[in-house]
Amino acid sequence: MGASVASIVRLSWRQNRILVGIALLIAWPVTVWMMRDWLSNFAHRVELGPVPLVLAGAAARVLFLAVIGSQAVRVGKVDPVVSLPS
Repeated sequence: MGASVASIVRLSWRQNRILVGIALLIAWPVTVWMMRDWLSNFAHRVELGPVPLVLAGAAARVLFLAVIGSQAVRVGKVDPVVSLPS
């Protein structure tokens, strides 16, 4: 109803980025706990550092931006008059 596609994309990202942040804060400790338990069963020990977790978080954010952005662009290009029931 008059909003630009860029403003719709920004609004969608802003609303959903908090959920992605909460999901990462829940997933990181669970991942560390599960990976340490799993890695302790091997004969050759490998320490789990923060780099894989940060890279996974960055990949999740990029995927989030791509999915939410593409959906917001698709919704933003729809003509509101065509969407109204007649």
